[in-house]
Amino acid sequence: MHAAQPAAPVAPAALPTPTGRTLADWLDVHDGVLLTRGYKGQTIKNRRANLAHVRRLWGSVPVAELKPHAVASALRTFPKEKSSTACRVLAELRDAYVEAIANGWAETNPARDIKPPKHRVMRERLELDVWQQMRTLAQASPQRWVESMLLLGLAIGQRRADLAKVRF
Repeated sequence: MHAAQPAAPVAPAALPTPTGRTLADWLDVHDGVLLTRGYKGQTIKNRRANLAHVRRLWGSVPVAELKPHAVASALRTFPKEKSSTACRVLAELRDAYVEAIANGWAETNPARDIKPPKHRVMRERLELDVWQQMRTLAQASPQRWVESMLLLGLAIGQRRADLAKVRF
């Protein structure tokens, strides 16, 4: 009596064949994976915005054929003032490939060894003379709380956004 040979695994009809799987195809699947992670709505929205850049830059490339050089070259196309966006896009690409490898869509992660672009902070320190001008304007304002907010910010070093949330 012959033992029955196990049937070869059959790819689901909804998925493209391995040779035709593009990164955009994987990102459609990856979006579902993101939804199972329990992220808040705003986090999902932010991640999808970064994945839209991934889709725009590399979506047409077969998922198994993306090379590190192509990743690095595309990241350099972001303007210097958008280096933080380039960093987040790289992080999303890495995460997408980690999941793609786990699900058998790719063998290697082309984004793994790419150094993130240098992120340049755009903030500047508030000069004392500028603060004094702001206080003078606040004193002339009918809204008396503005001067108090400026003094509080100076005393405790809080950020503007944190001071704006203060409720009396």
